[in-house]
Amino acid sequence: TATLTVPECIVESENTLSNEESGKSVSTGDVLRDRVVTVCDDIFPSEYTVPARAGSTDYCLRIQVESGGEIFLDASDPGCSRFNAEGTFDGVPRSTYVRTDPGGVAVYVGSYHWSINLKQDISLSEATFDINIASASKTFTATLTVPKCVVEAPSQQPSAAPSTVPSSLPSLLPSLIPSSFPSSTPSKTLSSVPSSM
Repeated sequence: TATLTVPECIVESENTLSNEESGKSVSTGDVLRDRVVTVCDDIFPSEYTVPARAGSTDYCLRIQVESGGEIFLDASDPGCSRFNAEGTFDGVPRSTYVRTDPGGVAVYVGSYHWSINLKQDISLSEATFDINIASASKTFTATLTVPKCVVEAPSQQPSAAPSTVPSSLPSLLPSLIPSSFPSSTPSKTLSSVPSSM
């Protein structure tokens, strides 16, 4: 595995493996492309509910990668099938988020101790979770791979500031501020104030 460091991420290329092992895929133009996996130093959204397998047992985990976040374990929903069908999650908290170390490793402590490598793989359509090492001491090393490290939330603010340049088109709404310039066309409404002429 070769590693290339670029600003804000590390790109891992798996060129030394066979096509099947490296995750090479065929694009619509039948051109082979390497699967590129990058490290996530930050992740948003910060909560993922994913299936997990430890040994021969399947679970459903909810992972929150944020201050105050936790890892919840739902042993009653193997593979998250109920969650995916109904949106129901009955997990209990097992570990508390401590920090994300440089290199995108989220650290958790509690009933279980976790070091979770945060990765991005743009070829994915949903998050995946793989437990790499599980020990008898309830210490786990895992990888959470998401389609995109940071998904920008839509802005609640207008995208452009109001213009200070007058429009060439007339406004359809009356102005609340009187004009300092006299009108060049006569008014069609009668004034209630007598003229001084």
